[in-house]
Amino acid sequence: MAHLSGVRVAVLAMNGFEESELIDPIKNLLENGAQVDLISEKRGQILGFRHFEKGLKIPVDFSLDEVNSDEYQALILPGGALNADYERAVPKALEFVRGFEKMGKPIAAICHAPWVLISAGLVRGRTLTSYHTLKDDIKNAGGHWTDQEVTRDQNWITSREPRDLPAFNHEIINAIEEFLKTGQLGFRPTVPQQEESYIKHTAGGEMPEVPDRKNQTTSHLLEEKQAEKKAG
Repeated sequence: MAHLSGVRVAVLAMNGFEESELIDPIKNLLENGAQVDLISEKRGQILGFRHFEKGLKIPVDFSLDEVNSDEYQALILPGGALNADYERAVPKALEFVRGFEKMGKPIAAICHAPWVLISAGLVRGRTLTSYHTLKDDIKNAGGHWTDQEVTRDQNWITSREPRDLPAFNHEIINAIEEFLKTGQLGFRPTVPQQEESYIKHTAGGEMPEVPDRKNQTTSHLLEEKQAEKKAG
């Protein structure tokens, strides 16, 4: 499948991300033809966790200083309590997230990642789910919390935990496809409309011109997935 060819998706994560919540969505997007960049506060490697155990170290593609939200059509926010708690305190990370919201682009957040949306000041009036311990945080921020495997509210896709990944991944693809067809996902009145130039690109099926960047991280994940299929 390559129906998302030309689509660029940003995955924003820091040390302490939940491993499956980063790797599974990336693999799913790559299989559907998208280009995926792993972005963090700085270059190098970030450490994942499998619940409480240390997991893989994943190389970062670009630092926050090297990218901006205009280059991408969607944003993925993996969970992991350490990851989200650190990320919500990084001003450049919050500004990056706000850029996607301002343009009405798909934002997918799972597990503890809605903490970032709260700290970015975006949750009031929105309906979303998360890991159950964030329920009060979301309500206190003015959001409506749900307890279901995936919740879709306009441009937002949220899920609770790793067991919800199949539904989460499926809805991410649906949201991106819808965005590419319409140029929007039902903006809230409080969110500024997209700039005409970007809507023209997306509505016409063309992507904005962006720098040509080699992506070793996601290429490696795709090769790994293809190797798994051959072995199976």
